[in-house]
Amino acid sequence: ALEKRNIELETAVTQLKATIDELKIERDIRLKLEREMAGMEVEIRQARHATAALDEERQARVVLERKLASLEVIAERAQEATAQLTEERAARVKLEREKATLEVQVQSLQKLDTLLSEERQARMNAQSRASSAEARLARLEGEIQQGGAESGRSFLDRLRGRS
Repeated sequence: ALEKRNIELETAVTQLKATIDELKIERDIRLKLEREMAGMEVEIRQARHATAALDEERQARVVLERKLASLEVIAERAQEATAQLTEERAARVKLEREKATLEVQVQSLQKLDTLLSEERQARMNAQSRASSAEARLARLEGEIQQGGAESGRSFLDRLRGRS
């Protein structure tokens, strides 16, 4: 019976050692799993942080793309405004040249008008003098006809420049 008990105890001790070994293995597996889980939790947190950072970057990119689109529109409008300004400057320069040309033409026309007025005045003066001379000549001719033919001819010759 003692031997049987001894065998039972040895079996129990062997089973206990096996159980202890299994417990150690299980504990090692559990610790390994806990470490792996802790590592996975760290990786999950890192992945969440990376995802959040990626989302922030995407949002920032979207904002920058919108700003870029807005700036492109502004740049296009600025180019159009610059082109329009260039056209307006060219038109202004053309108008200023035309204005200068017209001013020169107006001055020339004013000079011509002045000359024409002077010419008219001179013509009117000449006509007045001619009318006055004709009247004087008619009067003298009348006097000559009344005063005698011969003395009148010599007087008329003198008037005409004949000696």
